[in-house]
Order: sequence, then structure tokens, then C-alpha cells
Amino acid sequence: MLTAGSHRCRVVACALACTVFAPGLARAQWVSPAGTTTVSLGYQYTKVFDHLFADDQRVYMGNIYGQTLLLGANYVVWRALSLSAGAAYVTSMYVGDFAEHPTVDDGQYHGDFQDLTLDLRYMVPWQGIAFTPFVGSTIPLGDYNTMGHTSVGMGLSALTTGIAIGRSLDPFLPSAFLGASYNYSFVENHREHTLDSRGLGFNAGYLVGSSATVGASLNYSEKVDGIDWASGSGSHSDHDFMLNHDAMAKVKSMMAGGYVSFGITHQMSLTVSYSGVLYGENTHNAHSVTITPSWRFQAPYFGSSHSSPW
Repeated sequence: MLTAGSHRCRVVACALACTVFAPGLARAQWVSPAGTTTVSLGYQYTKVFDHLFADDQRVYMGNIYGQTLLLGANYVVWRALSLSAGAAYVTSMYVGDFAEHPTVDDGQYHGDFQDLTLDLRYMVPWQGIAFTPFVGSTIPLGDYNTMGHTSVGMGLSALTTGIAIGRSLDPFLPSAFLGASYNYSFVENHREHTLDSRGLGFNAGYLVGSSATVGASLNYSEKVDGIDWASGSGSHSDHDFMLNHDAMAKVKSMMAGGYVSFGITHQMSLTVSYSGVLYGENTHNAHSVTITPSWRFQAPYFGSSHSSPW
């Protein structure tokens, strides 16, 4: 028979699994026991249907298809302190009559390594609630293409800080948990624009059986400055605007997603997730499906062993 405390540990363990194994769904609120190491290799398929402008217009300019490999690793260095790293190889293809780049918007897939992401989190448990401040960085892995429908990314470095909060709903709904996060990113300036961004996220999950979790997330993000695609605002020539409108876009977006995560073996889990844009300005109406197998094992760590605070 499970006690309330042991059931809470199971719920938190599944929450740990879904936040580590499903990158992009929500900032992880919980940290695994010291020495826990997780490696994941995900595949993401994305389709862009429309361009979303700041004047609330949706304009169809052709379809953009993306296929991305996502490599991630998480290591708990010390009790409640974890370090994560990730990288992506992005390929995309544009099919339409409004090419922006003469050589890559040609109806063929083009790809490159995008960014390296690093993340350091420290969990502070208090009366069943996990408070997890974090700091992270984004570093472009090369001088990749930032122009065109098939651009790889923004090509800008960033430093992100924030906090995530999570709690099991025990004793009211023992198999459920809720989480929220806020972050602010200090992004490398582009021309005269400050492209810092801020984001707010919410997620909920439910333990099904002994090793499966289902959940959903809602995330809002916005740039504090930038250019509007509809007006091309800013002191730039038409040519300069075309070259930099993706990197300098004043993006605002609301995204929703869902996932299911389940254990295959004691060390291996599989997560299938979906995310899509509900509302956006100066961005794309993109929808993605991600499949992420993950492997977990125990590695040496600093300090002595302690039982879980949960």
C-alpha cells in the first residue's frame, strides 16, 4: 500500500521524467537525485502554414517544412543542482512562389547546426512546492543562414534567467501536478534594436498507472523591441529589411502543447509531444510533433548521498 509521501514521490518522479524527456514543453521545476544523468535524442517535424503579421493578418506565402534533430543531456552535479546542455541540427524546405533567399528557398531541404544551449538549475523545496531558479545561455554554433523562409535561426547569443515553480496536487488530486515559469532573456543586440525577450509558461500533468504521464502546456513570449513585418518599421532600406527581418522581428506568440511520456524499461522512456501557435505577431503559424527517446543512468556526483526531500 502506498503512503501519501511515497505516492507524492512517484508523481514527482514522473514529472521529472516528462520535463527532462520532453524538451520545450516547460521549464523543469524538479531536479532528480544527485548523479542522475539523462541523454535524449529527439526528432521534430514542423510545418508552417501562414505568416503572422503585427496587424493581426494571416498571409499564406507557401509552406515551410522542418525536420530537426535535438540532442540533449542533463546531469545532476549535486543534490538539487543540475546542468543541462542541448544542440539542434535544423533542416527546412520552402515550397511556394515567394522565395526570400535565391539559393535556399528552392524547394529542397537545407540544414545546419543551430545553437548550443546551456542551463543551470537549483531546486529549493518548501512545504511540497519546488522553487527552481535557473540561468542559461544560447550560443550559435556557427555562421549559419539567418535569411529566407528556410533560415536556421537568429544567429544571436543570449543569456536567460528565471524561476520555475511546481507542486503535486496531493492530497486533493494525488496523481496530478502543476507548474509555472517566468524567464527573461538578454539577447545580443542587432543594429539599433534591443531584442531581449520575456516569457511566461504554465504546465499540468497527470500520472497514469506506474510509469506514464500525460500533460499540457501553455507558453507566452514576446520581444521587447524589433521591427514589424507589416510596416517594415525602422530606419532600414528595403534590401536591409529583407536581409534582417527574421532576426530583428518583434515577435509575440502564444503556444499550446500536449505530451504523453511513458517508460519502456527502467532506464529508457519515450515522449511524444505536440505544440502549435495559437496567436502570433511577426512570426509563423507553426505546428510541430516531436518524438524523444531518452536514457537515464547513474553517474558519480559531488557530495554525500541524501534521500529525496519529497
